[in-house]
Amino acid sequence: MSILDLSLVLLPTKPIKALLYAPAESSGTTAPKTPTEFKAIPGDSQITLSWKAPTQNEDDSTLENLAGYEIYRSMDNINFSNLSGNSIAGGIFRKNILITETIYIDRDVINGIIYYYKLAAFNTRGYYSESSILSSGVVPTPQIIPTNTSITINEGAQETTSQGVILTLSATNAAQMLVGNTSDFIGVSWEPYATSKSWILTSGDGLKTVYVSFKSSTGGVSETISDTITLRAPEEETEIPEKPTEEPPKETASTQELGVTIKKVIEEEKKLVTKVDKNLSKRVSGNILLQVEKRGETWYVYPNNEKKYYLGRP
Repeated sequence: MSILDLSLVLLPTKPIKALLYAPAESSGTTAPKTPTEFKAIPGDSQITLSWKAPTQNEDDSTLENLAGYEIYRSMDNINFSNLSGNSIAGGIFRKNILITETIYIDRDVINGIIYYYKLAAFNTRGYYSESSILSSGVVPTPQIIPTNTSITINEGAQETTSQGVILTLSATNAAQMLVGNTSDFIGVSWEPYATSKSWILTSGDGLKTVYVSFKSSTGGVSETISDTITLRAPEEETEIPEKPTEEPPKETASTQELGVTIKKVIEEEKKLVTKVDKNLSKRVSGNILLQVEKRGETWYVYPNNEKKYYLGRP
């Protein structure tokens, strides 16, 4: 197809021509193939366009002389104008914009109005690819900033002896959050919004601060807020030495004799035992040796004097 020559774009070595409208087909077998993965993402008073660069020409040869891209925009999905230069806008020529990256932000849009886009690649010889598939209609919208933001550490506790804490988070219209131990959030990235999160404080005793910022689905970011807690090392436990086991007193000649005597008494009294009153035994614990009931009477033997003591009838 023929190329509509509106003006020359001066590159370091080769002249480049620009099209007013998106080409319906490539301008020759040596033209680049059409860019792929063309996307349009709306924002606040802007629309971000991105795509994947072609690597081959229309004849499947390797593309080695890609020069740039031209972007075309329409508000009715019929008439497209060239955003990258050499097109008429309000009766005035646009200054040419050489687009060589695979991303472009269109800031000449109005919130609430629908826009359509197409894209074409061109090489240093001035050949254009067929324009990309039409992007879906996109409407730039004002960014929503998350509100009612809050953060508490360990339910508002003033101190902790553990580096591991629980964060309680809250925000209205939040889709993502950024949490960090420093206000510049170095080393952390955005994550899905959640109302609770386990977190590790920085090491060492002292006052610790945790920061958080929230982002809405439209890209609006809240102000950074924070909460503090004091980290203290747990107190060391002092071991109480165990009390040494006391050895039983050694037997003397007198205690040995007493033991023999008591043993003899026990053997004799065992013959008389018919019932033991356990409750009574507890009340006189330490004195009673043997409690005996016979013929309706109860007594016990006191070891020190080997006498029987009667307690009366049960």
